Amino acid sequence: MYQKLGSYQEVAQQTGVSATTIRKYVKLLKLAPSIQDRIGTSSGPAGISSLAKLADTFDRPDDQERALEAIAGFRQEIQIEILKASGGDLSKIDDLRDQALAGAFDTYVCRGLDDCGFIPKPLIPKVKAMVEEYDSSIERFK
Repeated sequence: MYQKLGSYQEVAQQTGVSATTIRKYVKLLKLAPSIQDRIGTSSGPAGISSLAKLADTFDRPDDQERALEAIAGFRQEIQIEILKASGGDLSKIDDLRDQALAGAFDTYVCRGLDDCGFIPKPLIPKVKAMVEEYDSSIERFK
């Protein structure tokens, strides 16, 4: 379809699937056949984004298998971070896996003080006051 239409945007328009998603699926074609065979099964080895990153990061099927084995069991976001941090160097994967097990790649995002699950409710007014005080001190230096 890509060859016929000439761009991922055109394929996206024709299929109703985002161009980003289509690119990820195309990257899966670079995976080792043994990994491709497991995609889509109920016990798939990882999410599509992780597998696309794996295909981008490691060219050799043996390296892909080894890396996938090392990142199995982590959330997809953590798998992607491990693969990025490896820079395609398989010798870094075990150390990065150990770091991930220790929580090095765990990240949490608060989208505002009122609904941040990491700040205890009784402390929110105090934290807001501290932020406002900080913001006003910054204003003085502008």
